[in-house]
Amino acid sequence: MRSIRMPLSTAVVVAALAAPATAQASNDYVVSLKNPADSTCHGAILEVTMSYGIVPRKLYTSAICGFAASLSKPKARELALDPRVESVQPDAVVTAG
Repeated sequence: MRSIRMPLSTAVVVAALAAPATAQASNDYVVSLKNPADSTCHGAILEVTMSYGIVPRKLYTSAICGFAASLSKPKARELALDPRVESVQPDAVVTAG
């Protein structure tokens, strides 16, 4: 039997695309992670997104450690209870004024 090797990020995308679609509406959220003590920010993002089958839309690794993703409300609530997560907030445009 021949083994197929692919980068982990590709495997995450393939798994997400293969997952069945849910009837629940999705919304965009920004997920902020607690500072990882034993990992890099990228490693922490990968660990959390893989745990929940999330494909991040955008990564944040400078001011905060986190990501933006389209999530159902139940998934967002579940994620907010994870001890590795600092906060889960609806994504919104912020303007000065």
